[in-house]
Amino acid sequence: MVIRKIGIAGIAGVMLLGSALPVSAMKPEIMDAAAVTSVQPAIDPAQAIGGEEAPVDTKINRERAIELAKQYVHVPDDYVLQGVGYQSSVIGYGYGSGRGVWSMSFNKQDQKRYYGSIHVSVDADTGKLQSFYINENNPDKKPVYPPKTDQEQAKRIALDFIAKMNPDIKNELAYYDTAQWSRKPLTGSVQYPLQYVRVVNGVPFPANALSVTVDEDGRIISYNMQWDPNLTFEKASNPINAEQAKEQFLKLAEPRLQYVIPYSVTGKTDLLVSYQMETFMVDAVSGEALLFNGEPRSSRSPNVPASDKPLAEKPKEPLKLTKEQAAEKAVKLLALPADAKLANASYQENHDPRTGQTSIQWDLSWSASGDKDGPMIHAAVDANTGAVLRYSKYDYRPAQAGAGQTDDSGKLGYDQLKEKAIAAVQKLLPMYAHELYLEQMADIPAVKMQMMPTHPFNFRRIVNGIQTDYESVSINLDRKTGDIQDYYSNLTSYPYPSEKPQVISEDKAKQALLSQFDIEQQYVLISKNGAGAIPYGIPIEKYNVMVAAGEIKPGQDAPKPETKLVYNLKPKSQFQNPVFLDAVSAEWKSRDTGEIVKEYIAPTDIEGHWAEQALKLMVDYQALDVVDGKTQPDGLITRGEMVKMLIASVNGGYSPMSAGAYAERAASFSDVAKDSKYFAYVENALDLNLIERSSDSFKPDATLSKSELADLIVRALGYRKLVQVDGLFAANATDLGDESTKGSIALVNALSIMPLEGGKFNPKEQVTRAQAATAFYKFLQVRSELQDTPMRY
Repeated sequence: MVIRKIGIAGIAGVMLLGSALPVSAMKPEIMDAAAVTSVQPAIDPAQAIGGEEAPVDTKINRERAIELAKQYVHVPDDYVLQGVGYQSSVIGYGYGSGRGVWSMSFNKQDQKRYYGSIHVSVDADTGKLQSFYINENNPDKKPVYPPKTDQEQAKRIALDFIAKMNPDIKNELAYYDTAQWSRKPLTGSVQYPLQYVRVVNGVPFPANALSVTVDEDGRIISYNMQWDPNLTFEKASNPINAEQAKEQFLKLAEPRLQYVIPYSVTGKTDLLVSYQMETFMVDAVSGEALLFNGEPRSSRSPNVPASDKPLAEKPKEPLKLTKEQAAEKAVKLLALPADAKLANASYQENHDPRTGQTSIQWDLSWSASGDKDGPMIHAAVDANTGAVLRYSKYDYRPAQAGAGQTDDSGKLGYDQLKEKAIAAVQKLLPMYAHELYLEQMADIPAVKMQMMPTHPFNFRRIVNGIQTDYESVSINLDRKTGDIQDYYSNLTSYPYPSEKPQVISEDKAKQALLSQFDIEQQYVLISKNGAGAIPYGIPIEKYNVMVAAGEIKPGQDAPKPETKLVYNLKPKSQFQNPVFLDAVSAEWKSRDTGEIVKEYIAPTDIEGHWAEQALKLMVDYQALDVVDGKTQPDGLITRGEMVKMLIASVNGGYSPMSAGAYAERAASFSDVAKDSKYFAYVENALDLNLIERSSDSFKPDATLSKSELADLIVRALGYRKLVQVDGLFAANATDLGDESTKGSIALVNALSIMPLEGGKFNPKEQVTRAQAATAFYKFLQVRSELQDTPMRY
């Protein structure tokens, strides 16, 4: 479930856990009151009901806010008001440019159990519902499969609720496809996150939206309104058209090369090189590339290395430092206090099967001998290379007078700190300094900078012009002294190639990368937090303190956020899982396994088939392959295909246990090696006791009989031992003879998973893909009915 952040700092925390009736089940008088109240511009304070006043001056007081919350969301009588909060901000968007918000939480629990909670937030000026989230902890609930509510029904329910809560803006909203892969769930317990965005002048404005989540029973379990009625939207004069925008994206795209190591592989793997692209926007008037803060991309400074050459050679052989040698390295490089004494040391080894590398490090800590409450110093040293991997120094003693000042007096400027950060990297990582590029950070507003005791810097590792996969160095410097406050390196000793490989052209890469997006005209929000501006969302209490201290002039406001018409890249849902573009082969590959993946193409041979629904379900979860647009539903299923269907059904659609978990494991069957596409599925099925290792071979390309399928389904239901009890299950089929799986056949027949045909089961008959898909679809229905506790994915 995805919930968008709301505009006032801290209010996102309101949307926590709870349970409510579906909109259709709310009492008519409650819904009428909610609808009427929601459109009133403001409620007179005189309408506020009695009760203790909260220490804030709001049009909607505490008691009225609680009353409204109970009108908007059904709160059962046995739910107790657990907490009430109020927060405001000086500027911001989302609740109407800085208005305050009341938040309330209602809980139901006793000494034995937590039953659920309901969290609601209400605008303190208008009384409008801003958000709610409902969590129900009901172990007795048993969802049915397929779910009572599908996605299309969920959309209608969400729209009805939006129309009742916000009749004044319902016509300004449109359903927004967020490119999430939409497929039918494999369990009866499901949630549908839906988003309706603001449309202005026929153009979507995704920064303002209503987000609604509907569950399998058609209940709305979350709602979040992010809306600023005070924004203005100007029609751009002479904007470029969609075709011109496409040409600009192709012209301005900047593909970059990056090494990739798949997340889950079954052993040592070669580095892959991918083409990646930082997304950007195109100004709908000028056609120039924009960063997501609205600034021209041309204003961005290039990343520069900490050194133009290596400052030291890497050891040709592992150093294998002792504890004393590692501590000596750290003391020399980090300039620790003279009275610091080594307090603790621990040795760690970590083997990465993907790279075949074993990292060794010493974790060290020191304390100042003269003061037991003095600063604690921690560091980690690579025992193979002598490089410092981590460092931190924190003083937990009470701050001295003046230490908490929020102005910039006596503090170093950005350029001075940058020089010190580069010098620190050169000293601590001399053998890598030429590969560490200082990344440009977003501008930090002046007021926020005043409140920061340290300044962060990040260096990304780039080898031979190719960015590494997540290797970087981060460093925080004290803004008064320039000393290192903390430092972290996740560099590896992986032997990168000495030369860049032959890759496809940038133009070809651009075409492929941009094919994964639709180009959409949008309004976007541009924040103008320049020097001296109040950072967005600063609490009013903090603002008042800063005014009293003379840090901000009374009435000083940050520039009002502006909107801009742009063309943006909207992701498509062509792949079910994360992929990357191989820069050598130009193929799309799985980010998880590195295997070649194809864009989803709906099969052409299942429409109108008697098993169409079950077949489509298995195709959607990649449990059934589509080859040349066909699934061949009436062709015989193989044992390898069967195990994929089995694991997809049992695991609720999730991939089998990460293949990386089997990296050190020998193949259990001689004919399902580690490089087999069935390896992880077969090993996972073995671990779940769904198949047996009765021989050395699995025969993944062999076909499957109906009696074998019946036995598999019974295992998946967890009744394997039960059906082996003599006489417990009597089979009605007349053709079983001495069949060893009579109990399994009797059970799947009794549960209508595999029905008889003319009184016969035909146990030796080979199973088609359509028959297998249908059997597993019925298995999902029966499992939902038989399970004691719900399964939620």
